[in-house]
Amino acid sequence: MNKILSFATLFFLLMASPGRGQVPSIVIDPAHGGKDYGVMVTEKITEKDVTLKISLLVKKELEKTGRVKVILTREKDTDLSIKDRIKLIQEIKPTAIVSLHVNRGFGRSARGFEIYFPGFKVDEDGKVKGGEAQSIINSMRKTEYLNKSVTMAQHLQRHLIYVFPKENRGLREASMEMTDSVTIPAVVVEIGFASNPENMRKLTDTKGQMEVASALSRGILEWIGKK
Repeated sequence: MNKILSFATLFFLLMASPGRGQVPSIVIDPAHGGKDYGVMVTEKITEKDVTLKISLLVKKELEKTGRVKVILTREKDTDLSIKDRIKLIQEIKPTAIVSLHVNRGFGRSARGFEIYFPGFKVDEDGKVKGGEAQSIINSMRKTEYLNKSVTMAQHLQRHLIYVFPKENRGLREASMEMTDSVTIPAVVVEIGFASNPENMRKLTDTKGQMEVASALSRGILEWIGKK
């Protein structure tokens, strides 16, 4: 029992906030790229184009504050598999991950944004490998990242509702390969429906893209300041 408690104490020490002067780092993931177009937004514009444009705007907005370092999983129209993205994230070990996507479907009436966060997963046998003490540590770590993912999603939601008035589709827990493969706070943001005329115009218009990027940036900065 004492050994288990010592492991738990060590865990909380390791999970303490970064020291003063340490700048948090955020990975912004523009979904798709290269041969992977994602959904069609217009006849000439695809999801990969929209996510990259908005991600670059978010990076610019955040970095000019000097409060956060931003890394994009891709800065050009290049092929990048989910495994490559996961490998990059595991090497960087950022403070958090925000992956941007565009929705499509459910008819022309479906509109707005929704934010997904990872849930707690265990092995098929219902246990976490590594013994009882390691199981406790892993469980606490996963819970910590889940909680931080949820609070980040809430901050992003708070600002996106001004860009998509009355089009908040809510926060949703979902299992996704990229977010489930890392022990880092992570969210997936579906920023509007390409199949909805109004959302489509907002996603392809320079002003609309800037509004989305600014909302995401404010949400991230707010979360960093309160986490």
